[in-house]
Amino acid sequence: NLFSRDPVSGAENWTYTDRLILHPTVTVADGRVIFLESRNTSALNGSSRILPMASLAANNGIWMVALDLATGNKLWEFQRSITGGTPCIYGSQGGGKYLVTGSNSTDGKYYLHAYDAATGTVSWSANHAWRTGHHAGHQQHPVILNGLVYQEPKVYNLATGALTATTMPTRNACSTFVGVKNGLIHRGDQTTHYGRDGSQYGGNISIWNPATNTRSHWNRMRPSCWISTVPGDGCVLVQDGAAGCSCGPWYETTIALSPN
Repeated sequence: NLFSRDPVSGAENWTYTDRLILHPTVTVADGRVIFLESRNTSALNGSSRILPMASLAANNGIWMVALDLATGNKLWEFQRSITGGTPCIYGSQGGGKYLVTGSNSTDGKYYLHAYDAATGTVSWSANHAWRTGHHAGHQQHPVILNGLVYQEPKVYNLATGALTATTMPTRNACSTFVGVKNGLIHRGDQTTHYGRDGSQYGGNISIWNPATNTRSHWNRMRPSCWISTVPGDGCVLVQDGAAGCSCGPWYETTIALSPN
């Protein structure tokens, strides 16, 4: 189910139900809620909700749906054929576009599908190879920032799909990029290795400015193996997520970065 509640009273505004919603594709922007859902009856009637993309997409099962945020009324819907989805699929919304990014284990590529958020019509599509097939190289989440789409290791124009750059900063081990106003935060290269044999690493908290291609970094302070960096109100909060990871010595601490 997908539902909306009043933030003050908690009263229910609306509920959308009866379909299998792909949770990583749910987005909210400009008064619209857009997502992908499966209408494959076999998947819908089955007992498991841990389903591969092939099961969700069978029998033309994938649909793209837009709802009015205030009322829950359906604005538009289209049946879609999406390349990718195993191991992951994401939805993103910004700049008047709804972007679906599918990671495809069959050929080791990311497939990007962009649609007009107001009408649901196709805008553009592109694909490129993963940088790596391990340590989250095949699970990178796209970032929409200042009219561009950053999908490691390439950058596309959000409006047209034109390729604007073919390189992004190297990540150290796992995690993915997080966008701020004028940069991307990631788990960057560590300039010094530690440990008895000098080979241990953990990466560091890095902020990359694409306009100047410069980076700030804090050695031996790292985000988790996924998304533990939260930017907001001019600050950056990074929760420690090192438990269970064996990537070397670091300061196991939660930090907050604030402007001077």
